[in-house]
Amino acid sequence: MAIFRYRSIKAYAFIRGILALVLLGTSQSFGQDANELADKLSSNYDSCKQIIIKLEEGKPYDLDDQFWLEQQLVRNMLGQESPDAAIDYAASLTKKYKGTHKEPSTYINRGNLFYVTGEYEKAVDMYNSAIDIAEDMERLADIAKANNNKAGCLTSLGNYQEALNAINGSIDSYLALKDSVNAANTYLVRGNNYFAQDIFDEAMSSYQAGLEMLVNQGDSQLKGSLLNNMALIFNETKQWTKAISYLRQNISICQALNIPPVDSYTNLGESYRHINLDSALYYYELSLGFARESPDPEALYRALNNIGLVKEEMGYEDEALEIYNEALTAIDNNFDYPKVAQLLINIANIETLNQNYDRAKKMANLALEKSLKRRELQHIQNSYASLYSLAKAQKNYEDALKYDNLRDEYRDSVLNESSLDAIAEYEAKYQLALKEQLIAKERNDKLQAINKQKSAEAKRQESELTAANRQKWIFGLVGGILAIAFLALFVIQRNRRKAQAEKDAAIISERDKGLQSVISAQEEERKRISKELHDGIGQQLSGIKLAWQNLSTSMGQKAPEEFKQLMTISSVLDETTAEVRNLSHQMMPRALQESGLIAAIEGMLQKSLQFSNIQYEFDHYNVDKRFSENLELSMYRICQELINNVIKHSDASSVMVQLFRNQDKLILIVEDNGKGISKGDESGHGLLNIRSRLNTVHGTVNYEPSPNSGTIATIVIPIN
Repeated sequence: MAIFRYRSIKAYAFIRGILALVLLGTSQSFGQDANELADKLSSNYDSCKQIIIKLEEGKPYDLDDQFWLEQQLVRNMLGQESPDAAIDYAASLTKKYKGTHKEPSTYINRGNLFYVTGEYEKAVDMYNSAIDIAEDMERLADIAKANNNKAGCLTSLGNYQEALNAINGSIDSYLALKDSVNAANTYLVRGNNYFAQDIFDEAMSSYQAGLEMLVNQGDSQLKGSLLNNMALIFNETKQWTKAISYLRQNISICQALNIPPVDSYTNLGESYRHINLDSALYYYELSLGFARESPDPEALYRALNNIGLVKEEMGYEDEALEIYNEALTAIDNNFDYPKVAQLLINIANIETLNQNYDRAKKMANLALEKSLKRRELQHIQNSYASLYSLAKAQKNYEDALKYDNLRDEYRDSVLNESSLDAIAEYEAKYQLALKEQLIAKERNDKLQAINKQKSAEAKRQESELTAANRQKWIFGLVGGILAIAFLALFVIQRNRRKAQAEKDAAIISERDKGLQSVISAQEEERKRISKELHDGIGQQLSGIKLAWQNLSTSMGQKAPEEFKQLMTISSVLDETTAEVRNLSHQMMPRALQESGLIAAIEGMLQKSLQFSNIQYEFDHYNVDKRFSENLELSMYRICQELINNVIKHSDASSVMVQLFRNQDKLILIVEDNGKGISKGDESGHGLLNIRSRLNTVHGTVNYEPSPNSGTIATIVIPIN
């Protein structure tokens, strides 16, 4: 029997975090008049409308104040009119604020509305629109918020990896903005994502990171949510004492903030249910007190069901039955209510113990009917188990055997819920079972007239039931042996794959070492040649140049008619000296050694493109320190090769180079507006050199078409 708590079917793990995502208001600082009006908004829909009318008449509120008040109107419309009316009004605000800094927020709020109404795909579309517009406006806070809310929708859709990508982007944005509170909320959403996948260590790590963000923030509802979800993990991992400790911390925060700690009381009851049933009952009853004051019938239904289960475990079946009946009353005996099947099964089991067989049969059949309709395999199995107990209590061994077999079939089906064809087959068996039940009833009426025949038939059926159970044990033993064999085969195959992977890794490592040695030797030779050119031939040419200038001056005075020829020779000597110097710098740029990567790339771009028709831009961000010589040299050579390709092959008129650091990666982007690159071009000598250099520093390269019809080359190299 399942306890009905907010943890059910993994939903509660992220509901608390998502509450922060669907709030449609934004925090603003208002003038005195706006503050007085804002106090009335949360509960007065008509006042909210009148305020908007006054705003449209030109009352003295600025754009931010007006936008905030309009969002309050949307919230009240959602609660007092209909979701469709709220969605339509929110769409009109997008048109109204188009082109202003509030436009991304209108898309975020529309996404929140679709999230509340369960239209997750539409919500994701709205958040993507908000991100696109916010990126154009360079509004980092709106990008972070949209990514955060988008992650909640993707988690609800089961797209966990895509949601994690959005969450991590949101965390990076909030950390860059030094917004610790929203960063903590995003860590909560990331933890909920891992929680929904049962990856508890990652979930706990994310919740802990969120708490660290709030160290200097004091108590808050967000801190309570983090503590509550950490307690849920301890409950899942059966660390009841730790769960209780964290839940008590959350209760203290709720009491300090004057917030009813309903969820914590419910979860405390769940923790104590494994330690002390009396304590569990106490906290469930505290939760029931709040539920009775709630307008939500499901909250009351859930609280009553939890108490009934504990009463039943304590042996107070009659009290449990009264509470179960009250739970049915709370939902107006609506047998189509979600999760009602288990409640009906619990009632049927107690009525069987009380020998109230007619009501027990009615409740069990109702539970079976609703479970089959919703394809709830566990409840179908429990329904057949209840019918089996009822038939056995009535000594109707033929029906008991039938229901026992059906229960076992569904027990196997629970292990493979994806088998929808099997479910349809079992549903047909249920209809057949109903017909057989009518036939059995007629047979039993005849058997009741002959006592001796009935007694003999009952003994025969009981012996068949015993034989069937013995056969099941045999099948179970054979199945266990097969499972062990399959497990051994799996381990052997895994070890073989592991050994092959280690062998492949060793081959790759040796290849990378050899490639690194070749490139290192090339660079060392370039350094040597550069030094020889600069310190040897360069110095000698400089000396010859100086001597020649002196000689030319002297000879020019003695033989003026030869002066022009002497100056021509001087010019050739100057060009030769400059060419040797440039060749020395190309072999090993001095700027790279002395000033670092930024200065070296700037110098290379100027020298390579100054006499061409190609305009260039060079932007860099967060590259404020030196890196290892190998990394800087590799990035410089790769950039040099890409620029050479642009000059030689692209027919481009402009090129943009970006260099920035993102966490532990150094990223280079080179974009041109030329004719682009085809798949055949990627095997060229220059591009192969780029891939070889990247292999030595464990980097990657990606070529994509540019929006400007050229090529975008993206280089990513890990810093460490």
